[in-house]
Amino acid sequence: MTVPAFPAPRTAAAAAGKTIPSWTLVAIRDKAVAPDLERFEA
Repeated sequence: MTVPAFPAPRTAAAAAGKTIPSWTLVAIRDKAVAPDLERFEA
């Protein structure tokens, strides 16, 4: 039996960030990173 070193790539139907629920915590009293920047980078 032989196994290919690089199996055929799988294709995704949709981006995971669009189909899997996620959440982000924004620290509003954090003095190192502004809350608006945290929201933007989320």
